[in-house]
Amino acid sequence: MGPGWNGLLTQVGVNPTDMLRRARLPDDLLQREDVHLGAAELFRFHEALDESVQDPAFWLRVADAMSPEWFTPPVFAALCSPDLVAASHRLALFKPLLAPATLEVMERSDRLDLVFRWTCGELQPPRALSGKCRYC
Repeated sequence: MGPGWNGLLTQVGVNPTDMLRRARLPDDLLQREDVHLGAAELFRFHEALDESVQDPAFWLRVADAMSPEWFTPPVFAALCSPDLVAASHRLALFKPLLAPATLEVMERSDRLDLVFRWTCGELQPPRALSGKCRYC
């Protein structure tokens, strides 16, 4: 996580300070460089974000507002890949650096299977990170 989140949240209408307080995280967290959160903190961040959203089109607005400056190096490397297979392998390699998760890439003759697994033990990921946000 880093400063890109602060601008992104502001651009899509979420007050970063209010959201961070809801998540019980430091008010200046999104102004720091190279922030690393544990699984519990990351999950609280996304739960608070999901609770802050009142708009069914929120995630579309987030996708529209993203720019290359916002991406982490591993995500940017995936975006610069020549194809989906290469991008998937790059993401799989670096996924544990981005979140408490793994990505398994299985190339088949007729398809590409991607298996995402959380590696945070007993903790349950929030709805927003499981494709089950209120508006998904």
